[in-house]
Amino acid sequence: MSKRSKSSTPPGGVEKIPNARIAELYGLSPDVFEDGVTRLAGVRLCPFRKTICDVSSNRNRVANLDFNHKGVRNDAPAVEKAYGNEPLPLGVCSCWVRRQNESVERPWILCPKRLLALEPPLPVIPKEVRHLIEIKNGREVGVWRELKFRRKEGDTPSGRFFEYTFDYLLMELGSAGLPTGIPYIVEVMTSSTRGGGLSEHMTDVLLGRPQRHLGKVVDSIYTPNYRQVFERMLGQFIAKSEIAQHWGGRTVWVFQDVLLDYIEQTTAFSSDDLDASGPPNVFGEVYQLVKPHDSKSAGLHLKHHKSLRGTARLNRASKDFTALLGLGYAPKLSELMETLAGGARRATKVTKAGFFKFKWGDDIDPRTSEPRVIDPKG
Repeated sequence: MSKRSKSSTPPGGVEKIPNARIAELYGLSPDVFEDGVTRLAGVRLCPFRKTICDVSSNRNRVANLDFNHKGVRNDAPAVEKAYGNEPLPLGVCSCWVRRQNESVERPWILCPKRLLALEPPLPVIPKEVRHLIEIKNGREVGVWRELKFRRKEGDTPSGRFFEYTFDYLLMELGSAGLPTGIPYIVEVMTSSTRGGGLSEHMTDVLLGRPQRHLGKVVDSIYTPNYRQVFERMLGQFIAKSEIAQHWGGRTVWVFQDVLLDYIEQTTAFSSDDLDASGPPNVFGEVYQLVKPHDSKSAGLHLKHHKSLRGTARLNRASKDFTALLGLGYAPKLSELMETLAGGARRATKVTKAGFFKFKWGDDIDPRTSEPRVIDPKG
């Protein structure tokens, strides 16, 4: 890689080390962008899915680098000269963060597609998650993404109802293209960020310069919103695990080691003390990002951290406030199947209405598509 250019020194605050900085941009280490040749080979791409980066903001619109931010306005000509005038997706896969009360920085995944993506054209599923989904290779599988499912418990006085949105719901498809078998729910819990400065740091990376300290540049410096992620996870963790068990299927929770550490640091939960003596109804797969030993690796490596197996609650109904977290009303599997079948019938195109199908086995583990350093000499 080339040495950093003195002419591209970022404005202000460079003498301080930022508490948060980009670890992977378009799946690549910031070092890759220091070279004028290697940086062009991976820009705007998602190497893990072999597609154009389509990181989304609100309402599934692609989030692009915005030069209206005060910290990057003057960099627009240099970025356009280096990368052309096509929009640049805000493709930050992960960031290094040193949290309060911690002495070392650790990488946090920001884009869930860095970990798992049940999306066309190429589903990305870690092998540990794949082994929990008991479908035979070659079978056609339907995937319903962001599936909202609501059912009321008849005309009962309690007025109980079920209302949840599933990240992904998978079922095998029969010969008529309709769901059959049991459902598998897959929930991916990664962080986004709160605060500002990602545009400034992305510009620094694109121009091959050190990522600046963001004091006096932005009002609030970005950090992973791990507390919000945990609260969102807690609000559905037990109920979704229990409904999958009620339907004869499984819910698989996929998240990162740093989030698990945060949970264990702030609650009474200990993953090492889980009672695994009975049949589990909670399945968790935990991953981490690590620095590669291979000098040819262009980014960080995804590594399996641990598997979690246990029960959501005791078999008897709880008489304390933990009942707030449990499943109240459980719709019948037949009601779910009816909803899924309707969606499959309406989906005349593979990506319509959040539904697509593929052959089980035509998917890849994200570790097999991690990018390598591009040799500019060929």
